[in-house]
Amino acid sequence: MDLAKRFPKKVKTKKAREVTLRIPDEGDVKEMQRFINELVEEDAPILKNEKIKLTDEKKYLEGLLKEIKSKKSVNVYAFYKSKLIANTGVKVGKFRGKHMGNLGISVSKDFRDEGLGQLLMKDLLFLAKNYLNLKKITLAVLDGNLRGIHLYKKMGFSEYGRLPEANFYKGDYVDEILMYKDL
Repeated sequence: MDLAKRFPKKVKTKKAREVTLRIPDEGDVKEMQRFINELVEEDAPILKNEKIKLTDEKKYLEGLLKEIKSKKSVNVYAFYKSKLIANTGVKVGKFRGKHMGNLGISVSKDFRDEGLGQLLMKDLLFLAKNYLNLKKITLAVLDGNLRGIHLYKKMGFSEYGRLPEANFYKGDYVDEILMYKDL
């Protein structure tokens, strides 16, 4: 499968905003840094809670692009005009777990509840199965992230475990919910 034939592509959110979905490239580093730091500042229910320096984001992006090229990862980013507003990715497991991938997704505050997460995940799950040849996807979500949990269940994910008090979030220890989906 050639990613260049599938992306970029335009989609519309529930609020009829036209968004471009595409694979990340070298020119995205500043937008990626802005996006993740904005989520950290908001104290969004994600695992990351520290701002990222541009030099660290550059290293991350270089590694990510190599992983995409070598089919160890696939990522889909959503842009509104030139602003990164959401991202999702699957990283292939190692050793005996190479048939599985771990999923992550983040959506900007201003674009939540517009169906963008579902649009991104549909593409990502298709790519996980058909580009990376994965059989199973796993993810971790903070207990209390109701939007995320709702989306994952809607997309066919099931809970298979919990790690009690795994993360410190908003002044309290919260469980990490572990979910999976067979592809």
